[in-house]
Amino acid sequence: MNLVDKIDKLLQAISLDQWSKGFLESVRAQAQRNGKLSEKQLDILNRIEDENSQETQNKHKQWVESYKGSEKEEIAKICANFYATDGQYYQRLAYMVLEDEDFVPSEREWKKLCENKYAQRVIKATFDEPLYKEGSLVSTRSSAPWKVKNASSNNIFMVLKANAKPVVTACKGAKVYKIVPVGSLDSFLLEERHIKKIKKVE
Repeated sequence: MNLVDKIDKLLQAISLDQWSKGFLESVRAQAQRNGKLSEKQLDILNRIEDENSQETQNKHKQWVESYKGSEKEEIAKICANFYATDGQYYQRLAYMVLEDEDFVPSEREWKKLCENKYAQRVIKATFDEPLYKEGSLVSTRSSAPWKVKNASSNNIFMVLKANAKPVVTACKGAKVYKIVPVGSLDSFLLEERHIKKIKKVE
């Protein structure tokens, strides 16, 4: 089997992650043109081959079957929303998860996306019970955006909806609420950390 055939065979592996696929596609043209790769490229190629053995592909098939429609898929989309907005890491993977309904990340990709400390904060904020129920009255903290604080003369808002938008901040109190000033129709989206319970309504 020549080098190009080896690469083509690896490109058919269902367990291939996005980085490995991109690497194989990039070196295929070089192998076809020159018939050889650098020593470092060959080391990476051999590592990819080891990581995508028949046993690994069988495990990946089981992973795919356990992923679709499961909590794993829901969590992947929660984390993908965060990284697509954050704009620093895993953007390509995040957009694949969000935009391609047939795409299933490898188990390794899923762990990278969902098991780091920032993703864990986002997941926790998403699934935590809302501190403020729909229909309850709240006021804004001093940290709230000026536009929201200025929308109410007495700083009294009603919660219309909790979890009104995907969590996109990896911090405590990142759950998003839809609130409206009492007596107004103009609603706002605000994170939990910028809201507080009203002590007493005059």
